[in-house]
Formats: sequence, structure tokens, C-alpha cells
Amino acid sequence: MKVLVPRCSVPLETKWTPKSYGLTGRNVMVTCTRAVGTTLQKWHVNVPVTRNK
Repeated sequence: MKVLVPRCSVPLETKWTPKSYGLTGRNVMVTCTRAVGTTLQKWHVNVPVTRNK
């Protein structure tokens, strides 16, 4: 699955996705607080995390 988002003008931030979002398994939320060249000011994407054994 691909997600297209505008370029970010500041460093990306990451944190664990809160369980209140209702996602199954562990997810990391990647957040941009200032997007470039778009009306979309900020965005976040939830990325599933798996453990390799």
C-alpha cells in the first residue's frame, strides 16, 4: 500500500500511535507539522510495525 503526502519543510516526528485510534497491532505515527507547497498544513501517517525474528 502506498500513501502520497506533500513534502515536509521541517524534520518528521514519530511516536507510537495511541490505542484510542482503534488500530490493531503496533503502529508508529509519522507526523509533519509544516507541509510545503499545498493547502494541507500538516499531516500524519500510521505505519504498522512488525518484529523480525
